[in-house]
Amino acid sequence: MELNEKHPVVTIGAVRRPDPVCARVHGDIERVHGLLRELPDIDLAGGVGGTLLREAAVAGQAEIVEELLLYGVDPNRPWSSGVEPVSWLAEQGAWNILNRVLFHCSRHGPAVPERSLRAALALARTWLGVDPEQKLRRRLDAVNDPATVVDRDRVPAWRDGGPMVTRIRIRTGDGRQDQVWAAHHAVVTLLEDELGVVTPCDELAERALHAADVDSCDAAQAFTTIAERAERDAEVFDWLAARLAHPTSEHRLFAAQIVHRLSFDRRPFAAHAVDVLADRIRDEPDPAVLDSLIGAFAEFAYCARPGGYLSEILPHAHHRDPLVRARVAMELSRPIGSRRNPTVPAPTCPSWPALITTLFELAADPDPDTRTAALVSLADAHHDTAHLRAIFTAHLSDPHPPARITAAVGLALRDDSRGREALHRLETDPATAVAARESLDDIDRIPGRQRPLTQH
Repeated sequence: MELNEKHPVVTIGAVRRPDPVCARVHGDIERVHGLLRELPDIDLAGGVGGTLLREAAVAGQAEIVEELLLYGVDPNRPWSSGVEPVSWLAEQGAWNILNRVLFHCSRHGPAVPERSLRAALALARTWLGVDPEQKLRRRLDAVNDPATVVDRDRVPAWRDGGPMVTRIRIRTGDGRQDQVWAAHHAVVTLLEDELGVVTPCDELAERALHAADVDSCDAAQAFTTIAERAERDAEVFDWLAARLAHPTSEHRLFAAQIVHRLSFDRRPFAAHAVDVLADRIRDEPDPAVLDSLIGAFAEFAYCARPGGYLSEILPHAHHRDPLVRARVAMELSRPIGSRRNPTVPAPTCPSWPALITTLFELAADPDPDTRTAALVSLADAHHDTAHLRAIFTAHLSDPHPPARITAAVGLALRDDSRGREALHRLETDPATAVAARESLDDIDRIPGRQRPLTQH
């Protein structure tokens, strides 16, 4: 087999076939499936598969790597150059692809040998604390080459988004080129996890935020590692609680986002978390951090003190930042009950009217996302008065389309014909047709509700 680098064709014996990697680069994942199915007579666990894996990895195509693995490509087979795939991925900083490889091996085998993991870890660690561009230049013997061209692109880890990484490409004056994805901190953490190496949380946090970027692959891997530890070790939650008072907002946000993630499941430390978070949401100055803290507080409080009404978050309904006001509106949905969800019954707490009044105020917010969040909570609520219906009716002409749709849903859920009439009108507008149709379908799927006999 040979790979023709100028044309997207793989030569296998005397048969020339389109290269699935090139098809994937052009975004046609279905074509990749078809091309791989055309190779039933080829053992993808051998050299052909290894070459395809290498080309997909060089192209940075994590999803096609995953497809190749599912079709039987052996991720432990050295490439024609003698390089082991995990070592190449680790040195190139290709965290997303290495992540897919290790996940596949853990589920389907064969396991990556420990010696290979340790060799890969050693290579990745050589990139920590260095300038990746300068290291690439040295690798190409082009430190002082004035003709060298450097391109930096910020790219997502996955085809449909995800954490971001800086891809650095260098091309020398004589045409030689090389590249890395600057996610070596994430690679090191991932490989340590695979080897059972327990790195202190302080060090993991520094790796996560060495570039002060909470959306990076480095932060994503550290996030996963710390969150998984906190699920098993109460001391890690204590570390997170202390980190919420860090003087740097990026570090507080990193910790707050992990705590928010932990709040989605029942935790033995829920009551402790409520106390910690109640203190923090009172004093947190950064809106992004406060957003995660309020979300985490509401989730933990729902488990730790059923029937409570989240009085601690009500003052933030008047916060200067709409991100925070919208979060308050969203989190008030549970204590006021849900018509759609039978596990969230009508509230019984005496302070329920205060929550409804707050949502009425937020439904008039100048920020469209805050208005919509408040309307969503009110639409689902068990509350039903003439005043509430008047609010929904007024928002049927809201300039923000999601607010119009939500207001119509609120009326329809109360069997007010104006709601369905509005949704059917919104179905005729291309800008709102899909959302309006989905809303009607959602309403009709609610247990105990039946589709009306007549349609407008």
